Amino acid sequence: MELTTHHAAGHPFRQLGYPTSPEQIAGDYRDRFAAQARRWQAQDGLDDRTRANVDAFAANVDEHLVVLDAILALMDEVAPYTIEAIMARSDLELGLEALLGRPNPRPER
Repeated sequence: MELTTHHAAGHPFRQLGYPTSPEQIAGDYRDRFAAQARRWQAQDGLDDRTRANVDAFAANVDEHLVVLDAILALMDEVAPYTIEAIMARSDLELGLEALLGRPNPRPER
């Protein structure tokens, strides 16, 4: 799910080079925090307290990644029902959906 073209072009975060889609944000999190945890865990000479903190940080990142993946899966599941998806349908499609009493989500193009 990406920001609509209308809004995305002028989005201040995009202009600054920041990630703007949920997938980009999750990827950025994965790249930055998971990679940092691995670098810290690979360091030699950490005292026991620091090692425990680094391991706790890495465990938190792993838990967050599981949650992020679940959120992304849910977003894919509800994507056909978002206002953007509904507004992209033709009047005929929406009318048929209303008459049949069920939504007719289209696959992403």
